[in-house]
Amino acid sequence: MGINGDYGETPSIAGLVIVDSSANGAVEEPDDRDWFAVSLEAGKSYQIDLVGITPSAGALSDTFIEGVFDSSGIHIADIIGDDGGISVNSVLELTATSEGNHYTSASAFSIGTGTYLVIVPLLLISFLKDREEHAAIEAIANHEKPV
Repeated sequence: MGINGDYGETPSIAGLVIVDSSANGAVEEPDDRDWFAVSLEAGKSYQIDLVGITPSAGALSDTFIEGVFDSSGIHIADIIGDDGGISVNSVLELTATSEGNHYTSASAFSIGTGTYLVIVPLLLISFLKDREEHAAIEAIANHEKPV
C-alpha cells in the first residue's frame, strides 16, 4: 500500500475519508496535522480510529486525533482521541448532530513522525437502529403491527 502525500491543515485542502473506509498518510514533521473531510449523517454514531502503520517510512508511534470540526474549522465536539485504541493508537466516538461534511485531524501526540491509517466506521448501534427503523416502516407499509 502506497502512502499518500501531505494533506492540508484546513477544510479547503483536507484529504477525504469515506465512512466504512480508510485513508493513509504521514506526519512528516513535528506539529504536522493532516485534516480529513468525512460526510456524516445526523443522528448516526461513528468511530474515528487513527492507527500507526509500518511501511518503509516507519509507523507513527503515538497517534493523536484533535477532535471533530465543522466546515469552518470550528471545534464542534468536546472530544479528542488519544490512546483509546490498541496500545497508543487513538480512537474517538461521536454521534453526528448535523448532516454533511465534518473534519478531523491526524497528528502525533508529541513530536513524533511516521505513517498512519485513519478509519471511520459507522458504529454497529447505528446500523442496528437503521435496520429496526426500516423493519418498522416496512411493517406499517404492509399494514402490519411493527415489531
